[in-house]
Amino acid sequence: MNLFWRWVGEYAVRQGDWKYIFLVGDNRQYLFNLASDPEEQHNLLTQQPEMAKSLHARLEHWSQGLMPAGLVGPNNPRKNAMMMGCLKKFDFYIKEKTDYQSQPKHDSNSTNITIGHKDKLPVIL
Repeated sequence: MNLFWRWVGEYAVRQGDWKYIFLVGDNRQYLFNLASDPEEQHNLLTQQPEMAKSLHARLEHWSQGLMPAGLVGPNNPRKNAMMMGCLKKFDFYIKEKTDYQSQPKHDSNSTNITIGHKDKLPVIL
């Protein structure tokens, strides 16, 4: 079974352990194997081009039933600006996951656990 979604200019499909993301604004693509990389840290696009091509074709086929049809971005200036803002947010999301890996997870001098960046509120146990 496949799971498809679209949000502004971001399209994605999940098939089994694979997740493929396509960003219309600048044609970026991401391919993750969620079984081996649940944190989505390693884009496997170049290592698995056939899987990416197959999932992109499925996404393209699914998108033909949408309104508007196809892998398209917003069709007016306001929505285009929103899409570009979403691309920046997506960049932050990808970078945040990478940065999270380098952050300390536990402060041994307290009961605080830091989740994400140090400027975020800690979880108190």
